[in-house]
Amino acid sequence: AADGDSINYGWLKDDSPLFGSDSSSYVFADPQISDSGSVFKCFAVNSSGADTSTGAVLHISSMVNPPASSDDTYAIGNPVALEASADDREVRGLISMK
Repeated sequence: AADGDSINYGWLKDDSPLFGSDSSSYVFADPQISDSGSVFKCFAVNSSGADTSTGAVLHISSMVNPPASSDDTYAIGNPVALEASADDREVRGLISMK
């Protein structure tokens, strides 16, 4: 995907499309323990081509408030925000607490 051209985004969970996820951000509204270990990727497409981000692995804890040192672990049922950006070289994706 190239800068300056309209970029269309989509998201994958474990390589399956998340329908309706058509922007550079996606909120996974109600993660459960069964979602722990899921890999999220963002893809971007425009007239110059397509690219997919590397996977971001989601870690879910059964604890209501995971320890502060667990930056990459989220509590059951708390929304998790996924963000991506694209340019002419690659798509970058990350997971962060909403």
